[in-house]
Amino acid sequence: MNPPSLLRLCGTAALLCVPLIAQTNDRKTLPTERKQFSSERVYHLASKSIVVVNAMNTSTKDSKLGTGVVIKKNVIVSNKHIIENCDLIWISVGNKQWNIDINDILIDPERDLALLTVEDLDLPSIKLNQDLPVIGQKIYAIGNPKGLETTISDGIVSGLRGGKNKDLIQITSPISPGSSGGGLFDEQARLIGITTFYLQEGQNLNFSLPTKWVKDIDKRAIKFEPNIKIVVNKIQPATEKDTPAKIEKTNRFVEYSNNLLRVGNYAELVKLTDEWIKFDSKNSIAHQRAGQARYFLKQLHIALEELNIARKLDPKNAEIVGQCGIIYDELGDSESAMDAFKDALALDRTSSIGKSGLAGIYIRKGIKEFSMGNSVTALEYYQNALRISENEPNAWFQIGFINFNLRKFDVALSAYENCVRLQPKNIDAIFNIGLIHCNLKNQEKAWKSYQELSELDKANADKLFAIYQNVQWPK
Repeated sequence: MNPPSLLRLCGTAALLCVPLIAQTNDRKTLPTERKQFSSERVYHLASKSIVVVNAMNTSTKDSKLGTGVVIKKNVIVSNKHIIENCDLIWISVGNKQWNIDINDILIDPERDLALLTVEDLDLPSIKLNQDLPVIGQKIYAIGNPKGLETTISDGIVSGLRGGKNKDLIQITSPISPGSSGGGLFDEQARLIGITTFYLQEGQNLNFSLPTKWVKDIDKRAIKFEPNIKIVVNKIQPATEKDTPAKIEKTNRFVEYSNNLLRVGNYAELVKLTDEWIKFDSKNSIAHQRAGQARYFLKQLHIALEELNIARKLDPKNAEIVGQCGIIYDELGDSESAMDAFKDALALDRTSSIGKSGLAGIYIRKGIKEFSMGNSVTALEYYQNALRISENEPNAWFQIGFINFNLRKFDVALSAYENCVRLQPKNIDAIFNIGLIHCNLKNQEKAWKSYQELSELDKANADKLFAIYQNVQWPK
């Protein structure tokens, strides 16, 4: 047996990755015909799984209300933006309340989803339908608009939006503040989406995130950090020259652009920012949103130009500086990227963009050095990444890999455990932890790794079990 050859690699370098067996659901057929329930029946079945999500920033005393849906025992899905920048979170139904440990919250920032774990939650979970609905299909939305618990509204699917996959569900059913994170249900009371926002300037222009994204959270999730800065919905301070009419129009531009950014309608966002910049060429947010739109459309040079204009207009904005760094990095200018990320951290030492960007560069440099046989230099880069941000699972993983090859099993084990702490569903890290315990003849712990892996990926669990069977365990 040659354990090092079986060690799994993950991280940012494709050349060093061992591909995992992906579980996909590529069904494109229309949903099978089923009995259609009345609206009363849908409400009776689905409303029992709807909760109010309460969030508060204890420093500023700002509070927010939203909705959540129980999708399995003790687990609720909601929108990330409801809990963003809050450090006290709880759920309620009527007079009952359940506290939530923020350390147990997982989020998918790009898709605006959050998984909340609640102990001893005595509420039923809802059935999920992962097939995308069809345009014209009848739907029901249940949420807590403005704190009014379990309010139901009906409508139809009016479109499927959001890039090439057309995953975002556009609906006619109204979504109001407080309904974000609520459930979108089909006529069999199955969850087909999570309602997330509405575009105020468009009548009945409401959206829902697809249920199949909910299933993907485990693969994409990161741990929630309550002090993450809110990056949308910020209003540029008014100056003495700004008239009330200008302020009002600017605020509408900000809100509308935020919503277009969330829905992923980048072509429309380009048109909006062109109009916005004509209206006010000195508005940094207008140029920032223009840069973001061009970035997602892969027009990197134009995006960088817009963001650099925004940076000149608002030189102390760490977020804009960090976004410049992201584009420099994607253009292959790692030195300019590093400078930008360092500048972002100099402006705001908590900048998540600055931390993750600079740490990411160090990790890639480490992977490159390791591929050339320079393990010591690679370790130094990984350790630099962790000095910038200790919550970088890829850095911990790579440290574990190198130390395993150096047969420093205790160091490797600690690194992998840190990786799993940050990514509880990291199949490769769990596999490698089991492999280390096999090498160290820790039978009970090796078996525990096998059991954890069995719940996530049967094929890889079977491979670990085969290794486990060949170990001569101490009697």
